Amino acid sequence: MTNATSLKGRKALVGWGLAVGLLIGGSSVRGQEGGATPPAPAAEPAEPKKDLPAGKEIIERHLKAVGGREAILSHSSRVLRATMSTPIRPGEMQIEMTSAKPNRFVQRISTPQGEVLAGFDGKVAWVNNVMMGPQILEGEQAEGLIRRSDFYEDAKDPSKYKAIETVDVVDFEGRECYKVRLTRVSGEEESFEFYDVETGLQAGRISQEPGMGSKVEMTMVMQNYKEFGGVKSPTRMIVRAMGIVQIMSVTSIEYDKVEPSAFDLPEEIKALLKEKEAADKPATGETKPAEPKPQP
Repeated sequence: MTNATSLKGRKALVGWGLAVGLLIGGSSVRGQEGGATPPAPAAEPAEPKKDLPAGKEIIERHLKAVGGREAILSHSSRVLRATMSTPIRPGEMQIEMTSAKPNRFVQRISTPQGEVLAGFDGKVAWVNNVMMGPQILEGEQAEGLIRRSDFYEDAKDPSKYKAIETVDVVDFEGRECYKVRLTRVSGEEESFEFYDVETGLQAGRISQEPGMGSKVEMTMVMQNYKEFGGVKSPTRMIVRAMGIVQIMSVTSIEYDKVEPSAFDLPEEIKALLKEKEAADKPATGETKPAEPKPQP
């Protein structure tokens, strides 16, 4: 029988893993300078308003403010280290996110219940934690991790989006911001990003993220810029999802020092792949159906 302590631990670990998973997407995520954390913004209008800057112009202004698209594209790998805390639990988690072009990623999270690991080596998306054990991700869960493994996601390549539209000027976390709706080429993912009218920097975003069997609305607030490797990055991010609030504080970002072996699959994941390959093979002695004879 599962006792109350283990249930509490499982809930805490799921909460940690969800929030950190939502944070994946690169260290040069844009953010606003400072600020408190008022309630999330109200629902957005359905259609864009007129006489507002174009969405692409707003994003280009932001990119210029953080150091330029060229500065982002000049790097080939990155290690981000941070701590994460939550108002409902004492203590902090230690987080390390290692990534490299074009789409390699590994994250390591130390929680009171044990380590939470996840990664993508260019072919296989996977997770491993003390509660659920090693797993190979497929479908929507894999797609979410693969998308966030894009090393140059923060360069905002316009070709990846079907539409980038300025919807309105709204209050987001106490700041006047342009609200921009982004729809990916697939058309299946729509998110809203908020850019500070005064500074041009991104203040945050609201998106639907893969959860446990369904989509989860996630709000991320981005604050407190510092420059690392010629690119300004937020060092404080607040994540709200599933009623959980967590605060991520970046302690360091290092560029271009990652070895390719950092993305090697763990032995537990390699073992799962072998099991999957064995299960997919025909049973020994199984004969193939005879091919039909050609008709005269």
